[in-house]
Amino acid sequence: MEDFHKTQIPPEKPTTSTFVNPSKRKLRLILSSFASLILGSTIINKST
Repeated sequence: MEDFHKTQIPPEKPTTSTFVNPSKRKLRLILSSFASLILGSTIINKST
């Protein structure tokens, strides 16, 4: 069980995952913002 808990804790050393995860979050935020803008514009165009 101790080994399992040790593996669950991420290493303090900067790994590729630590650099990749923030970029993925930023990409998701950008994509979600673009999607909301596109959806909003399409709804406005349909209503007019």
